[in-house]
Amino acid sequence: MIPGCTNVGVTPTSKELNKKAGEFILSLPGSKNLKLASYEEYQTLVRDKQQRFMIKITWLWLIPIAFVYVAGWSVGWIRRGFKKQQ
Repeated sequence: MIPGCTNVGVTPTSKELNKKAGEFILSLPGSKNLKLASYEEYQTLVRDKQQRFMIKITWLWLIPIAFVYVAGWSVGWIRRGFKKQQ
């Protein structure tokens, strides 16, 4: 683990992060090797990937909840439509 990084979504191993002559070469799954000039650039890249990961997870959490809510509301609306008036 790299000091100062939060373990959310992207955690490069020592094989994926090599320091050479003041440059960081970063290999992440699904992307090309990136040459970063500084550790701050690396942190910015990882933070961006973490934010995108959290947004995806949030949507994956919200969509099923919204679907269940709308389905329940629809069933209630249909039942009220078939209920006999007194």
